[in-house]
Amino acid sequence: MQRLRNAWALINNSPLGAAALTTTSFELDRNYTCEILGFDAIVYNAYDAISGRDYVNDAVLALYNTVSDISRVVTDLMTWNMFEFSFIEIPDEFAGISSIMPQKKNPSAFEFLRSAASWVLGDTIGVISSPKGVSYSDIRDGTKYLYSPLWHAVEVTSNVVKLFSEVLPGIKWDSERMLEETNEGYSTMTDLADHMVQKYKITFREAHNLVAAFVKVSIVQKKKANELSIDDFNNVCFDQGFSFKMNQEELGDVLDPQKCLNRRNVEGGTSERQLKYMLSECAEQLNSEKLWYEEKRKRLERVEQKIFALE
Repeated sequence: MQRLRNAWALINNSPLGAAALTTTSFELDRNYTCEILGFDAIVYNAYDAISGRDYVNDAVLALYNTVSDISRVVTDLMTWNMFEFSFIEIPDEFAGISSIMPQKKNPSAFEFLRSAASWVLGDTIGVISSPKGVSYSDIRDGTKYLYSPLWHAVEVTSNVVKLFSEVLPGIKWDSERMLEETNEGYSTMTDLADHMVQKYKITFREAHNLVAAFVKVSIVQKKKANELSIDDFNNVCFDQGFSFKMNQEELGDVLDPQKCLNRRNVEGGTSERQLKYMLSECAEQLNSEKLWYEEKRKRLERVEQKIFALE
């Protein structure tokens, strides 16, 4: 949203009165026409007002950033939607059926959302490359293929945001399956290394080597994370010259996924406290952005009504 607002600030400036590069000998009030047409300011330099095209770059790049971010999120969701993970299930109304496999549920909406970023990327390249090598003159070279891809990027981005906002609330999240995989995997081993640094005062390099050796032993034994033996861990520590010992309860507490999340209580972290704060801040920001949008939209409506009234 900040990028879009920045683009708006650069775009919503009036070129009216610049004429063909050099303004005019007629006594015009450019600021008056700027106000009645709903612009925020004038493009003061007349040459820039007529020949400059860089403001279009800001607009299309803001759009591309939007669809690119959504595309990346969707890529993760598509992975989580695979049978091998089964973390989520896409709503039926946003899925398609296979032409040959009756059991298959294709995440069609995800596929469109992910590919749309490439579409807008093509538009973006078209926009930013159009003025390249074109002189600063009132000629068509820099405009003929500049605005068409921009309008297309606006249309695609609008559709992407709308579709994504409709798909997301309907996703079914299998939190039990996620927790099961987290418990079985080795994703919380960094906490074990951190714990040894904090409690047993060894260096992180030493803790890193101990945990790596412990995981290697566990993999050879085909043990999952929730099946790890404290005896194996203590033996690894003893073999590498460390005398401290942990018990099974301590190991389980350190590797517990939920506790792992809540230990990260710094700004931007994964603890429940930080997540609640971020959600609250995002809700406030969303309301602020909505107010900004409504103010701009209503202003343009008032401008349009005033212009028609003048007729």
